[in-house]
Amino acid sequence: MVWVNKRLSLILALCAIGGETQAYVSKQITKSRIITPYAFGANVGATWQSLGMISSTEARTTTSASAITSTSRDPEWGTNYGVYTKALVNVNNLPTSSMLGGGAGGTPQALAGAIDIPSTDTGSFVEAAIAGHARTSAPAPNGSAVGLFGGAMVNAANTWAWGLNTICTNTAKEISGTKTGFNNVSCYAAELDVNFRKLPDGSNPVGQGIGLQISGGAEVVPTRGAYGIVLTPFGSPAAGGAYLPWTVGIQINGQPSGYALLIGTNSYINTANSPSQLIGFQGSDGTATIRTGVVGADPAGNMFVQPSSTGQVIYLRDGSGNNTFSTSPFGTTTYVPAVFNSTITLKTFTIATLPHCSSSLLGSIAIVSNGASYGAGVYGDALTATGAVTRQVLCTNTSGPTAYAWAYN
Repeated sequence: MVWVNKRLSLILALCAIGGETQAYVSKQITKSRIITPYAFGANVGATWQSLGMISSTEARTTTSASAITSTSRDPEWGTNYGVYTKALVNVNNLPTSSMLGGGAGGTPQALAGAIDIPSTDTGSFVEAAIAGHARTSAPAPNGSAVGLFGGAMVNAANTWAWGLNTICTNTAKEISGTKTGFNNVSCYAAELDVNFRKLPDGSNPVGQGIGLQISGGAEVVPTRGAYGIVLTPFGSPAAGGAYLPWTVGIQINGQPSGYALLIGTNSYINTANSPSQLIGFQGSDGTATIRTGVVGADPAGNMFVQPSSTGQVIYLRDGSGNNTFSTSPFGTTTYVPAVFNSTITLKTFTIATLPHCSSSLLGSIAIVSNGASYGAGVYGDALTATGAVTRQVLCTNTSGPTAYAWAYN
């Protein structure tokens, strides 16, 4: 190791030169508006000194984190200085013009990794500009391994913060102009893999696999709301084009899972008599007012479909989009009957297998296959006369307010 007055602070920039990784230490930057990503050195008192080349072996054996200090000056805040990084490891010299901020605006980075992969590279598995690898043997939750962590904070009002932000594009630059893309490209902004393996004896491990968990540690919900997932258009005028839709907003591929989507109750701890959370569907009416219809389950698990207001209806449509059934809008001054634009087929019973006619079925209709002829069993007759005619029957109380019985309808 190299010692200067027994006080040494080192920052090492790893540069690929001739296939050999080496570390360099440079002099203090003095020229105005030249911000280099390779400015590292040893801080001896108040004077920056050049130490020359340090071997990669020595770089790997430097274990004191407190002895590592960057010597490059801070960015010129408030100016369009382009790309600034306190420390950059650049494999194959990716141009800074391709990086975020390379086109316009200041983009300060405390630590950056870059890699420019040539067309001759056909044998690599994953080429990563930044990689994080963590392994633990400590019992949970004290020794939880985190391969990659991002923490964003604010120190003033009227600010924005992102804990993680990624860009995937089919262009040679992270920020590019229109008509600069390459053809036949698959672009993944994020891929989250969960890989479990069987135990050495072939049995299944005890544990849990979660592809994505979004958790909150908030003290209060902000006035403009809190949203777990927000999907904005695939394209927008801000990107130089027009509003473009995603082909599919969320796609769940075919698999024998128990639920493609499971909506829990509206109670944090599933207390008694808790209905489900609602799934809302929004439409914009002729006055551009947003109307929301919902689907949910009551506490007993019964499903319901509810329009946005008492004056709205529920439609069932065929494959061509034609309304085949519509409900009556409740709460209106004029009664509008439910409308079927097709035939209706009811379940067929025999008279003996009809469900018991009671107050809960009062007004219900059914079909029997062994009814009497129309001359023998007229409207209101009890089902004492049978035959071989398919007839419609009604659960009614024609013999008295609580004398419920099936009768020919």
